Amino acid sequence: MDNLSEAVVGFWNDQLQPWPKETVEKLGLSPRDATYLQTIGLPVGVDWSLEIPAFAFERPPSIATGLIPLARDAGVVPICLVIETGEVVAIEESRTRAVNSTLHNFGAFLMFFQDYRRRVRDVGEAESQALIEEVEAKMEHLDPSSMQKEAYWPVVVEQMRDGLL
Repeated sequence: MDNLSEAVVGFWNDQLQPWPKETVEKLGLSPRDATYLQTIGLPVGVDWSLEIPAFAFERPPSIATGLIPLARDAGVVPICLVIETGEVVAIEESRTRAVNSTLHNFGAFLMFFQDYRRRVRDVGEAESQALIEEVEAKMEHLDPSSMQKEAYWPVVVEQMRDGLL
């Protein structure tokens, strides 16, 4: 396991829900993505607007579209893994928006965002803005393409700046 994956596992602890091997084997994923979902998974049961289902207890996702649903933002916008490219995208009503260049980076960005949410609760405005700058810098360093103007995460960072998240 690489250092970033170890950090993700250490951060989330028991909130990570690995996907069942039987489910993952049917999805046609790259070995790296399959291993990530089987051994690390995604955080479930987190109190935020991103709904991540615990696939161990639900039916396997459909892959007919070449997309594997990972989550729903605000219960509406599907966040999906593109099987062919390994990218994570948001399927909005009028367009597809880039989320992350890889599943690994998506997992790391979820950790960065949740770490911000935990740390910002009891700080003042100046400290809050400093935390946002820190998170944004981590995101830009890890996955620069995910921080392009029309991507998903810059919208999240802007909402953080506006005090909405």
